[in-house]
Amino acid sequence: MKQQPLVSVLMTVYNREKYIAEAIESVINSSYQNWELIIVDDQSKDRSVEIARSYEAIDTRIRVYVNDVNLGDYPNRNKAASYAKGKYLKYLDSDDLIYSHGLEVMVDAMERFPDAGLGINWNKSEMRRPYPQCVSSEDVFKQQFLGTGFFFTGPTGAIIRRDLFEEESGLSELRYIGDFDSWLKFSAKRKVVIFQPALIWWRQHEDQEYQLGLNPKYYLKSTTEIALNHLNNMESPLNHKERKLALYCLKQRQARMFISHLFKLKFKYAISYFNNSALGPLDILKGLLKSKIYFDIDRK
Repeated sequence: MKQQPLVSVLMTVYNREKYIAEAIESVINSSYQNWELIIVDDQSKDRSVEIARSYEAIDTRIRVYVNDVNLGDYPNRNKAASYAKGKYLKYLDSDDLIYSHGLEVMVDAMERFPDAGLGINWNKSEMRRPYPQCVSSEDVFKQQFLGTGFFFTGPTGAIIRRDLFEEESGLSELRYIGDFDSWLKFSAKRKVVIFQPALIWWRQHEDQEYQLGLNPKYYLKSTTEIALNHLNNMESPLNHKERKLALYCLKQRQARMFISHLFKLKFKYAISYFNNSALGPLDILKGLLKSKIYFDIDRK
C-alpha cells in the first residue's frame, strides 16, 4: 500500500479559548490520519495555551509553541510553517473547523494532480465537470480578473505544497489580505486544484481579523493595490490585452458598487469607497454601463 504523505496542519492562535478545542478535535477526528498539528500561540491572554497543551499531552502528533513576542496574523502563519515537516501545509484557523472528510479529500486531490501547487475550497455546488478540477494559471487569472472571481476562501479553505511555499518565501504578510496576495502569487507559478464545497466550516464572529478589516480603508484599498500589482506584472499569466481588459473590468465593478452605495444613501461610506478604490471621475460615468464578463470556468 502506498504511504500517505505527511500533512502539516498549522493552527495559529490569539485569544481563542472559546473555539480552539473544537478546532483541534476536528483535526483529531479526520478520516485522514497521517498529519502533524502545529499550534503556535501569539501571546494569548486567555486559556488558549493551556487548552492546546492538554491535547499535546495526549497525542504526540500535536506540538504547541508560544511566541516570545506578538507577531501578528500572517507573520505568525509563516512562523508556524517554519516548524512543518509535511509535504503539504494545511492551515486551520483556531476558530474554524475541518470536517472529518475534508483533509482526505484535499490530500487525495493534490496527489492526483502533482503539478499543482495550491488547492482551494470552491464556492459553487455544481459545475459542468466533476470535482476535483485542476486549473491552469492562465484560467485562474482570467476567472479572477475577467470573470466572476476565483479566490473566495482564506487559509482554512486552502492547502499548499510545501516546496512551492518555500520557493515563494511563504505567505505575504500583509494584514487582513495576505491570503489573497499569496493565492495570486502561488497560482501564477503553478496550477490550482479546485475542491468541492463543504470541506471546512469558516466561523464568522465579531472578533476575527476578517471582520476588523472590512472597512474600505483597509480591505478595498489593499486588495485594489494587490490586483494592480499583479495585473501590471509582466510575468502575469495574462497577456497585455487581457491585463488592460482586466483593469477596465475592475474599475467597472468598483464603479457600480460606488453607485450602489450612493443609491442606498450611504454617502460617507461611498466617499470612503471611492477614495480607496482604483476609480477616477470618468470611471463613474462608465460604471453606469453594464460591462460584459466574458470568462467563467463553469462555462468552459
